[in-house]
Amino acid sequence: MRFHAVLGRYWQGSDSEIYMLWTPLAQVGDFSKFGSNSPLRQSVPNNVKLQLYYQALIGLEALYHAGYIRRDLKSQNIGIVSLRERPRTVLIDFGQTIHLDQGHDLTPSPAHCGTIGYLAPELENPQYAASYGQPIDIWSIGAVGYYLFDGGGRIPWSTKRNMFLPERDGNLSAIHVFESHHATLRERPAGSLDALIASMLETDLRRRPTAKELLEHAALRNVVGSIVSSIR
Repeated sequence: MRFHAVLGRYWQGSDSEIYMLWTPLAQVGDFSKFGSNSPLRQSVPNNVKLQLYYQALIGLEALYHAGYIRRDLKSQNIGIVSLRERPRTVLIDFGQTIHLDQGHDLTPSPAHCGTIGYLAPELENPQYAASYGQPIDIWSIGAVGYYLFDGGGRIPWSTKRNMFLPERDGNLSAIHVFESHHATLRERPAGSLDALIASMLETDLRRRPTAKELLEHAALRNVVGSIVSSIR
């Protein structure tokens, strides 16, 4: 089947607006393979998971540098290319990614993008912020971090109803579950991975770190050497 035969079904813009993004094949699967009932969760050590996670952060920072917002980061959208000797990961499924022009704001609205459980507070609820931008991805990949390193391969807060819209979704207790887990992370030492994930999951977007700050965090400094050694 020709490329334009497929693209024509989904794209209404001009050819000058088409971008092709080629990524390695995620042969192992995606981060959902590290779910609570998966054999990989037990067999892959945390230091390897941390290398994969760090590479996902590098990919996110590269998107930001190019002016893009991912808008649907979750465990299923981070592919695993390889494990063992040369752990490698890649961001996949860019269907909800958009380019954000400098100075342009995006308005929160319910159910327009993202996946429940990984939705930043301000993405759907303007009570948290009048507009949203790149910090929504920081919150989402923080949720992925919790899933990998703290949640035992699961998201403990609601993944069926948006806890940041309790009046609409009729789930007034869900936010308290999140707040309890978040408070526990906040109590960890400042340079720890838990503290880093806590900062990413702040409901106030102004308190979240940037992608660049994430990569420079004390909890991730040793990861760089491991990645460099694995590709030599």
